[in-house]
Amino acid sequence: MKNREDSCDLNSFMFCKLCLPEWLPVVDANRKMVTINKGALLFKEGELMKGVYFIYKGLVKVHKQWGQK
Repeated sequence: MKNREDSCDLNSFMFCKLCLPEWLPVVDANRKMVTINKGALLFKEGELMKGVYFIYKGLVKVHKQWGQK
């Protein structure tokens, strides 16, 4: 995962349009744009949440683990 220099626009992104206005400074201060290589693991099932991921470009595969580990 590597950081990107470009950024999303808080005025055109649907989440930001619909969230409470007082949340926008927090979203703005804590957002990160990253590039993730194909096949890289973003998170594992059962890990503590570190944030919310929004996919700007590309595809993500999500797998659910059923039964015993």
